[in-house]
Amino acid sequence: MKNIFIALVFVLFIAVSALFYLHFSSQQSSTKLAKQGAEKAGGENAGSRFAYFDLDSLENRYEYFLEVRNSLRTREDNIASQLNSIRNDYLKLLKEYNQSGAEMSQTQQANMQQKLMKLQNDYQQKEQDLSQDLQNESLKKMQDVRQTIQNYLKDYCSKKGLSFVFAASDNDFLYYKEESLNITKELIEELNKDYAESKKQKSK
Repeated sequence: MKNIFIALVFVLFIAVSALFYLHFSSQQSSTKLAKQGAEKAGGENAGSRFAYFDLDSLENRYEYFLEVRNSLRTREDNIASQLNSIRNDYLKLLKEYNQSGAEMSQTQQANMQQKLMKLQNDYQQKEQDLSQDLQNESLKKMQDVRQTIQNYLKDYCSKKGLSFVFAASDNDFLYYKEESLNITKELIEELNKDYAESKKQKSK
């Protein structure tokens, strides 16, 4: 099975951000945007309405996200192991049937065919159930990650005077990104600091 759910919430985040950007940018002159960029030259975000963080960097360095991703991969490996076990039982029984079927009575053949059919149905049902469980778990955990980031950014944007924060990646819609608006390093450091503190509190 392929892990197709882990980045779902971040993709949605980028899409929503794109709509806000397109709406707001249509009301801004290039002169005003240039002025905002100049105000950021010192690395300060105060006075600017925009900032962005690098999504790939966050996914590779944010400890909470890394733990969630590893947890989902472990869960996915466990599911694959369960399905492989059922499939191996099926193949073993099928091989036995192919080798000895001609020597079996009609009753034995019928019983063997029923066992093979049951294993096949068990595999399909198990795959469906486990896939749905994985999808639900993935969505829930990624929503938790997204909510954690949003909660931090609400306070951050209030302090810095920001209206929008974009999640940028190599394949996003932004063709140019002013480096002075990049808050990735600070965001990851603060998120990791908060996460380490929350883990410390839970361990007490």
